[in-house]
Amino acid sequence: MERGLTQRITALNLSYMTSITSRNSQRRGDPVLLCALGKHFRREFVNFNVPKDIYIHVCGTDLIRGSDGQYMVLEDNGRCPSGVSYVLETGAR
Repeated sequence: MERGLTQRITALNLSYMTSITSRNSQRRGDPVLLCALGKHFRREFVNFNVPKDIYIHVCGTDLIRGSDGQYMVLEDNGRCPSGVSYVLETGAR
């Protein structure tokens, strides 16, 4: 499971990196253009080099087990999953 989640989060990070570094943002509905039009968009981060190309530092992947016993992903929360601040504050160091 750890290997699968690592692969999934790596793919999400690469997808995010590709979407924000893409130069083709002229099409209507393009995610890059939609991001640039968002109220929280910060121009100071355009062309900013992110260390090690890691854009998603913490990700909360919600897993469930189906009736057939297979695990399934409900969602990936790459912002700030609830409870993560407690882990950071209490020193899972």
